[in-house]
Amino acid sequence: QLGNFVWGFSKCHTIRFSAMIAAILTTLTILGASAANRSLSSAAYPVKVKDNLLYDAQGRRFFAKGVAYNPRNGNYGQVLGRRDPACVPGTPKFPPLQYYQDPASDDMEDQFKTYLPLIAELGANVVRLYNIDPEKSHDKFMRQAASLGLSVMVPLTRGDWGFLPALPSPKCYYEDLPDYGHAGLNLLTSSKLIVDQFSQYDNTFMFVVANEIDHLEKEGFAAYPCVKALTRDIHRYQKEKGYRKVPL
Repeated sequence: QLGNFVWGFSKCHTIRFSAMIAAILTTLTILGASAANRSLSSAAYPVKVKDNLLYDAQGRRFFAKGVAYNPRNGNYGQVLGRRDPACVPGTPKFPPLQYYQDPASDDMEDQFKTYLPLIAELGANVVRLYNIDPEKSHDKFMRQAASLGLSVMVPLTRGDWGFLPALPSPKCYYEDLPDYGHAGLNLLTSSKLIVDQFSQYDNTFMFVVANEIDHLEKEGFAAYPCVKALTRDIHRYQKEKGYRKVPL
């Protein structure tokens, strides 16, 4: 049910988010039919889980069609992949973001207010975020997304602080890390702040508990008990606070 999520890179491995979307929009013939392509209205929030299926608030089956929104506005080859000397990166409209910078906070409105309508024009109904800073407001992003028929997948883990370390269990939840502190305590503290902020929005689609940890941990799935531990603790927190039980 989590349909296709799009990660877009140009031929020369340059992240040019707005150019990519504009090109797709030109190729597709959907520019004049935005209302018809938006499959989720505000009356359909929140999306709910029943058994192992997703339904909107009207009881209709819901199928996610999403885009991962994480614009860095930089040359992809500078971070990952093989650099091609023949590749000359373009000049992005906006300045590059730090790798762990939050792209959806209110102070980033100049960027996302342009991108979100284009994502909706593509026919997407879900946006997946990264690196949420719970000390910043995301009200502008969430409200604009809702107005466009977009639900939002919100990560509970972050890259710089409040992360789930790629260590075998139980270290990934109980280890004291040098110059950082207790892995589980910092992670749970950060995750609860994110849950506090985003539980108020009906278009919060789900919380993402972990991201590619099986790729990062050398023993593969050895860290998954810590993913289950965080899931358990957030479920308890949702119940304790009386929040809507946003799926994890």
